[in-house]
Amino acid sequence: MGSEKLNIFSRLIKLSSNILGKAAYPEFKSRPSGYEPNNYLIEWTSASYTPIEVFELLYRRHATPPDSWQRVEVTPHKQNSMTYAGKAGLKDLAEAAQYEARVRAKNEEGWNRLSEPFQFATFGAGTAIVEYI
Repeated sequence: MGSEKLNIFSRLIKLSSNILGKAAYPEFKSRPSGYEPNNYLIEWTSASYTPIEVFELLYRRHATPPDSWQRVEVTPHKQNSMTYAGKAGLKDLAEAAQYEARVRAKNEEGWNRLSEPFQFATFGAGTAIVEYI
């Protein structure tokens, strides 16, 4: 399957949950490698036919226990008729460290499922490493 067809197919799958009423899965816009040693700006967008009321961002340092997620509520900002943006400035992160984040959105139909993990790193760690066990 060509990359253009795969991209269209991928977008249709992401939007399919939106047709049922819940927001589509977020698309992360941030670069995986951060510019600062202890802070990171994470940004994403999500499509929804009804207004997104709130985003929930979960993040943790890579390879930490499953119960170590930090939770942040983020106010969505409407970009156009169906797209909502979220962003959060994460502070007091470990220098040159790798992290992962997940996001979900809530609209009048309820919460969608958590996104796949987004891998990112603070300055000095190089590119974030994807490693699943």
